[in-house]
Amino acid sequence: MPKHTETWKALERTAAKKLGGTRIVRGDNYSQSMLDVEHDWLAIDAKWRSSLATAKWFKKLVKDNDKIYGKGNKVPILVIKEKGMRGELVIIDIEDFIKVCNDDSYKIIPLNDEDL
Repeated sequence: MPKHTETWKALERTAAKKLGGTRIVRGDNYSQSMLDVEHDWLAIDAKWRSSLATAKWFKKLVKDNDKIYGKGNKVPILVIKEKGMRGELVIIDIEDFIKVCNDDSYKIIPLNDEDL
């Protein structure tokens, strides 16, 4: 079983590779406030934990999406917000994120408040 430090380093390397960035190696200087991956237009930080509530929620969403719409027919995204937080966060599978970012056919057109 890999050490904890090797596990999160592997996640950083994977994120850098899949998203076309460069992993930032900090050595022993963890006091510097830096993200994990350098990229032209994304700010990428990677967090590895043994358990995340968001991962459980996302797995359920994927399962429900496949059951309701059929596997691969819709891109599952999880929208989360913490109490007191400005804005919302979107959780998406990295492969789906890459597909959506690289395909002009995926468009998001926000609705006006009166359309809701």
